[in-house]
Amino acid sequence: MRNKKWKRILAFVLAADLCFTGLYVPGTKSANAAEPDEVNLALNKTVYCSSEEGTSSQGVDTHAENAVDGDRGTWWVAKTKDSAQAWDAKYPEWLCVDLGAEYNISSIDLEFESKSGARTYDYNIYASTDTAPTEGTSTVPSGYTKILEKTSNTESGVQTKATFTDKTARYILVEIVSCNQYDPGQKWQAASIYELAVYGTQIVSNLSLNKTVYCSSEEGTSSQGVDTHAVNAVDGDRGTWWVAKTKDSAQAWDAKYPEWLCVDLGAECNISSIDLEFESKSGARTYDYNIYASTDTAPTEGTSTVPSGYTKI
Repeated sequence: MRNKKWKRILAFVLAADLCFTGLYVPGTKSANAAEPDEVNLALNKTVYCSSEEGTSSQGVDTHAENAVDGDRGTWWVAKTKDSAQAWDAKYPEWLCVDLGAEYNISSIDLEFESKSGARTYDYNIYASTDTAPTEGTSTVPSGYTKILEKTSNTESGVQTKATFTDKTARYILVEIVSCNQYDPGQKWQAASIYELAVYGTQIVSNLSLNKTVYCSSEEGTSSQGVDTHAVNAVDGDRGTWWVAKTKDSAQAWDAKYPEWLCVDLGAECNISSIDLEFESKSGARTYDYNIYASTDTAPTEGTSTVPSGYTKI
C-alpha cells in the first residue's frame, strides 16, 4: 500500500453484526498531491527575523515574508538604517521559518541577493523542533541545533542544495554571519534572502485520529446505554467503539449487511498501512470486509452502497 495517496479511507463490511473498536491509518501527509520531497514546506509559512528593512529607499517591499512567498522576484532585507536614517547594516542577522509541524528534513534551497554575482555570504543553518525565536535580537536562540555551516563561501545568489538525513525540525533558521562586500565604513551591504525553501516529510502517526467520520448507519446508544457513535472508531481509545444500526423503528433487532465506515483524513496522504480492530466477542466473531480509498469523494450517509469514486485497495 506504500506510496498510495488517498484522502478518505472506507471500510466496507460484508457480513456479521458490525462493530469497530478502532481504525488506525499511519502514513505521511503530502500537500497538493505531489511527492512529499517536492513540496516546499516553507511556502507562505510564518517567518521571524532578527530585523527587517520593511521598505527600501526605492520604495520596494523588503519584509521577511517575501523570503517564503515562492517568488524569486521578491526578497527580505535586514535593517539597513539607524534611527537617524544613516546606513547601519550589521551582522549577524537571521531569518527563521515555522513549518507548522515537525518534519523529517531532506533538503533546503536558499537564494541570497547576489548583486550580479559580486556578493557572497557566510552563513549557518539551524533547526529546532519546538522553539519559536524572539525577534529583534541577532543572537540565535537556545534550543537550536546547527545543521549546516558555510564559511569562506564563494557561491553567490543560488546556493547548492543542502541535503540532510535524520534531521527533524519544525523551525529552520538561517543565520547570515558576514558579507564579502560589507565595510564598516559603508554600512549598506545588508543581509538579504530572495527565497528559502524547505523539503521533507511530516512526522505523522495515526492520520485518522479524531478526524471526520461518515457511516452507513449507527446505533448511537446501545440497549445498555453505551455510546456507540461512529466517532468512537477514530478516537484512539480501544475501549470505545462504533456499532451500526441494530434495530428497526419498532425496536426489533434488525442489523443488516453490508455496512461501512469512512474517515476523512483532511488532506491527501501517502498511506503506508492500516490497522483495524473489530469487536471480537472473545474471539468467536469474524468479519469479511473490503477497504476502499478516494482522493476527493465524501460519501453520503444512510446508504449501504459504496459511493462511486472509491477504489478497492
